[in-house]
Amino acid sequence: MTQHAGSRETRAIGWYAVQWVHVTDWFKVYTGRLHRGQHQPPIVPTLGQEHLVRRPTTKSESAPLTLGQSDNTSEAKTEVKTQDETKAEEYQKLKTVAKESQGILAKVDSVFPLTLLPDTLTIDRHKVAITYRTFFRIAQEVSVPIETVKNIQADVGPFFGSVTITSDNFINNTQTIRFLKRSDVKLVQNLIQGAMVAVKENIDISKVETEKLRKQLMRLGEAHHE
Repeated sequence: MTQHAGSRETRAIGWYAVQWVHVTDWFKVYTGRLHRGQHQPPIVPTLGQEHLVRRPTTKSESAPLTLGQSDNTSEAKTEVKTQDETKAEEYQKLKTVAKESQGILAKVDSVFPLTLLPDTLTIDRHKVAITYRTFFRIAQEVSVPIETVKNIQADVGPFFGSVTITSDNFINNTQTIRFLKRSDVKLVQNLIQGAMVAVKENIDISKVETEKLRKQLMRLGEAHHE
């Protein structure tokens, strides 16, 4: 009986010894990891500290933009809008110029039958154009911007006259239209001379009503001619 009791005590002591060895080995490993910084004990939140636990970030959550970052979508929309506005402005300018060109300041023809096919001189806000007709439905037109006109010479006779216009844009530097009425020669001379003065003084004649512009250019041309 005593022998059996001694055997049980021996086995119990052996079991506790084995468990103690396991605990000691685990403790050594655990403390060694702590010293090497390879393991951090988990944070167990206590009551009232649940906010310390970091929850995973979802895809819908995005970090705020920092300095130097930009919203590419907004920039693209702004660029497209700017391009559309620029195109609209340029189109409006084109419409304005086209409308202004229809406002003819003067249009005179050479006298028939001194010229079988009458030549035509036209003046608008932007240019001076001369049309030479050589045959039926055949014509040659030369034109220059008003600001490039260097000089206008009028030769006046008792009934008719001629006008010679000088510009660097003409092939031969000058263009002449003959057999105009005396009154037409004066009209063309005063208008072109007045336009030359307005351009020299940097006056924008594109925003003046056609009839008022014609009268003011005539007055400028007459005053300068005198």
